[in-house]
Amino acid sequence: MKEIKSHLGRRIKELRSFLGISQQKLADIVGIDKKTVSKIECGYNFPTQSLGRIAGALKVSLPELFDFEHIDLTDENMKKYIVENLEYLPSHDITTIFRLIKSMR
Repeated sequence: MKEIKSHLGRRIKELRSFLGISQQKLADIVGIDKKTVSKIECGYNFPTQSLGRIAGALKVSLPELFDFEHIDLTDENMKKYIVENLEYLPSHDITTIFRLIKSMR
């Protein structure tokens, strides 16, 4: 549960920052206090009662709020993802990826 709280807090902060709203503004929209928002973003609290309102305020669905894939992007995880998904790409996309990588070396 600790990892979920931490990832959710980072995701909420990421979305809030993207929208350009302060913790206070998010707190006002959701109907909670700023300290609660801060504790959620730091991974100390889980917003059980206000989860739906937070998602709405951040203009995302609940599944989007729990999209943590990009949070733990390491070089190794990205390479693994690319290799695992290459076989599903059409030929022209593989060519594009090849050209992109080749141009970067």
